[in-house]
This record gives sequence, C-alpha cells and structure tokens, in this order.
Amino acid sequence: MTHLVDYANDQVTVSIPRSCLSNPRWVQVTIGAMSVKRDFSASFLDNGQNASHRDPSATPDWSARIKRA
Repeated sequence: MTHLVDYANDQVTVSIPRSCLSNPRWVQVTIGAMSVKRDFSASFLDNGQNASHRDPSATPDWSARIKRA
C-alpha cells in the first residue's frame, strides 16, 4: 500500500494492489477523517467523497465501482 499527500491541491492518493484484496474485478471506496481536540472542546469531521459535512461513520458514501485495468 502506498499513499501520496498533495497539500497544494488538497488531495490524497492511496494505492492498494489488487492482490492484497484477493484480486477482485472491482472495488468501491469511502473515506472520512476526524480530528478532536484533546480537551474535546472542538471536533472536525470530513466526508471525503463529497462536499457534505455529515459524519462519515454514520452512513458512508461509496464511490462508483472502480474496475481493474
């Protein structure tokens, strides 16, 4: 598994070899991030699939099927 963070373009790229996932014909992905202050006075949730600010752990938004090349 590899990853690349591009802060200038606000983008994260993750690559996982199909062989690590039993070589499927397609996959779907969802992503979310959460940050909480140590004293719990503030938190930040981000649903990486769209512009929503809804909690990504509630009902994740899945990508379309990503087929192998």
